[in-house]
Amino acid sequence: MHARSAAPLALFFLLLVVPCRAQRVIATVPVADDPTGIAVDPVSQRVFVASFDTGEISVINAATHEPEAATLPVGASLTGLAVNPSTRRLYAADAGTGQVLVLNLDTGRVAARVGTGLEPYGLQVDPAVDRVYVTNHGDGTVGVIDGATNRLRGRIAVGKEPVGMAHDPAGNRLFVANQGSDSVSIIDLVQGQVTGTVSVGSQPFGVWFDPKTARLYVGNQGESRVTVVDPAAGAVVETIPAGAGASAVVVSPRTGRLYVANRDDATISVLDPATKAAITLLEVDAAPLVMALDADQGRLYVSNNNASSVTVIEE
Repeated sequence: MHARSAAPLALFFLLLVVPCRAQRVIATVPVADDPTGIAVDPVSQRVFVASFDTGEISVINAATHEPEAATLPVGASLTGLAVNPSTRRLYAADAGTGQVLVLNLDTGRVAARVGTGLEPYGLQVDPAVDRVYVTNHGDGTVGVIDGATNRLRGRIAVGKEPVGMAHDPAGNRLFVANQGSDSVSIIDLVQGQVTGTVSVGSQPFGVWFDPKTARLYVGNQGESRVTVVDPAAGAVVETIPAGAGASAVVVSPRTGRLYVANRDDATISVLDPATKAAITLLEVDAAPLVMALDADQGRLYVSNNNASSVTVIEE
């Protein structure tokens, strides 16, 4: 009788002491030179990586972490990427031609080329209304593309040298990091105009909106910290120390942890945004710049700009 009752009790204590799975690097995948933008297609389980140097898009099999043999040579100097899984479209910003390329996700063929502005950089898709937003780094605007017609609906003036964006679907807001103005523009997508500007750190690059906390996280490349913004108040509420050249930022909906790509010291900081505590520091290849999260699979993909590789991190 004692032996039978001891087994469940032992299992109970075992469950208590087993730690949560730690974040770890599980693969490094070679891609085309000078990788910048990165996007995940959750339907086909493929990862797309843009090359600024060659104008190609590398394709990674997310199940095997192996690169596909063929790349997609579609542009001149590619920067941002974004996926609309509903319409099966892949969008690529081409800074060299001033266009956004629209590709069929399943065939890899270019369906349209949309002129948007000078040096398009970051991309953000709103699948609910089939809109695509692109930051034009060279002219300080955000272009708005109609995904159904592949036509430019207009441009919204923001700050200098806009780069990364984050979308708040519930609030119909778009947040834009203005690298040359050290600020973030808040765009009301219903009105189609900027309704607020918040001064942040030096050279803001990546932005991420966390709907659970209603906070905006901004990676500042010119310093080693992340700025936290309350968009409702239009004000900075705190800063979080990170590594050198803080670039892309991601908050995991699974764990609530904050990931920061530290471009200048080749690391990814994993932080608790509530306490600002450092959980771990992951070493990656040179100049991690942009990250894409596959929340369903618990995988984070990091484009290493100076190493021609993508690091895969398991949450």
